[in-house]
Amino acid sequence: MKRVPSHNQYLISVQRPQLWLASFAGVLVVIGVLIWTAFVYGQLRAGHDRVAANQRASNLEKQVDDLVSQNEELQRQNTRLSRDMGIDRDAGGQVEKELTRAQAQILDMKEELTFYRSIVQTNKTARAVNIKKLTVEPDSQGQYKYKMVLVQDGRNDSPVRGTVELYLEGSRGGDHVEMLEWPTVSVGKVDKQQKFGFKYFQNFEGTIKIPDKFVPSAIHVRVLSGTSGVVNVDETYPWDAMLNEENT
Repeated sequence: MKRVPSHNQYLISVQRPQLWLASFAGVLVVIGVLIWTAFVYGQLRAGHDRVAANQRASNLEKQVDDLVSQNEELQRQNTRLSRDMGIDRDAGGQVEKELTRAQAQILDMKEELTFYRSIVQTNKTARAVNIKKLTVEPDSQGQYKYKMVLVQDGRNDSPVRGTVELYLEGSRGGDHVEMLEWPTVSVGKVDKQQKFGFKYFQNFEGTIKIPDKFVPSAIHVRVLSGTSGVVNVDETYPWDAMLNEENT
């Protein structure tokens, strides 16, 4: 330190400025490496998700090809049996059933294949959460199995997060419409607000039981976004329409 007698003060001078600058540069390098590592990890994670979706699409393509071949063979068998004057009705009926089943599987897999192809396509439009599908199917115990698929449309380079609420709308024989919260009709334990977080899509499925004397008319879905720039979604699906769609 150098003393200045006229002002009775002390001045502090840096004796080795090169060392201080080198230390500061080193800190900047460390920060840069950390930022780059985080960026690379995000890219790798995104690539992993995309690879998984592409793999699923490839598997579906192979299964569709196999089913198409089986379907063609069943059609040939059906034609041969139809031309045979001594046709075995039981055998013919079995082939018809197998043919119908194979055709239904092909349609289902083609629909799923289209879905997986769509989610891995690069899209630069604004991000949005949409309800891709909501189906309801009765089971043998008088209950209903449901499946809902949420997808992220538009730019999907990062996850979208939030919660989703479902309500069963209907009445008990009168004009008064009730909105039953999902936990009150769900066979398994679910929260009123079910959390979601995904880049491409997320499934919600389970079983519900209709209360006695309650006649359902619709399912109401409310998607509450927790991601900036992604708007909420509020949709109502008529009950009869969902049952008819499942049975077609």
